[in-house]
Amino acid sequence: ICRRLPPSSTMSCRVCAPLVLSAMFAGASATSIDLLAWSKGEDATHEVYTVNDPVMGGGSVSTFSVDEAHGTGVWKGEVKIVSFLGSPGFCTMRTKDESFPSAEGTDAVELRLKSWKGLANYSVNVGIRGVTTDQTVYAAHVDLSGHDGVVRVPWHAFRLTFRGEEVPGPPIEGLLSSISRVGLSTSGVAGAFEVELAGITAVSADI
Repeated sequence: ICRRLPPSSTMSCRVCAPLVLSAMFAGASATSIDLLAWSKGEDATHEVYTVNDPVMGGGSVSTFSVDEAHGTGVWKGEVKIVSFLGSPGFCTMRTKDESFPSAEGTDAVELRLKSWKGLANYSVNVGIRGVTTDQTVYAAHVDLSGHDGVVRVPWHAFRLTFRGEEVPGPPIEGLLSSISRVGLSTSGVAGAFEVELAGITAVSADI
């Protein structure tokens, strides 16, 4: 599957990566490690901010806020056409680079969705200490069309990218003790979107 994947602070390019995901509506995984989560009345496990294509001359906008009453994070905005390119730009939400609990022994990332509307094409982005930078990230595409509840993305679907272009790099499966940031991005399709997340979690295969 080919999609435009944006880096955190530059205009997006194309990257192709295999896609395997499943939607889970019940049950819990045997191993579950919160990478990003909110609890009612409490702060998020990590601070989240947005980076959009105006950093490269575009006009896309997005914001992120915490709904303390429901214990969720809400990311919403609009991907707009970049006038000088004649193609859609990008929006991203991401944590600051910092330490995360080790995800060793897990097999996938789960997006725990409260709701979503508008655009359906997203990428899950993961930074690895000592490997990724502001312009490189491990990315895996997800299409939320027809999905609700929990969307699972296996680690083997992630590819190292530089400015959205796949580049050689070690598989992320051997680097899960060094996660430095997590986030989502959307690009390649213009339109409004809103994603309400209960969290992003690393999980094992046995459920």
